[in-house]
Amino acid sequence: MSDHRKIVIRRKIVPPLPEVPKTTRKRHGFKKADIMRAMDAAKAAGLDVGMVELAPDGTIRLAAQSRMATSSPDDMFAKWEAKL
Repeated sequence: MSDHRKIVIRRKIVPPLPEVPKTTRKRHGFKKADIMRAMDAAKAAGLDVGMVELAPDGTIRLAAQSRMATSSPDDMFAKWEAKL
């Protein structure tokens, strides 16, 4: 008599990995020339550009230097200390 043995192979069932979206860069909606054109227009209007903000939708915002906070931490402490 031959001895027949069943070979049982147990395989680990693993759920499929979730699909990962491609990590490609999206094109921004502005070019360097657009930023320079906006800065030149602001300078022509007499504004000193203090900050440029670029939004993902292509919006370019310029802030004038006069609107930028120029107080140092020492000035802020002196003002607070004067109130005491």
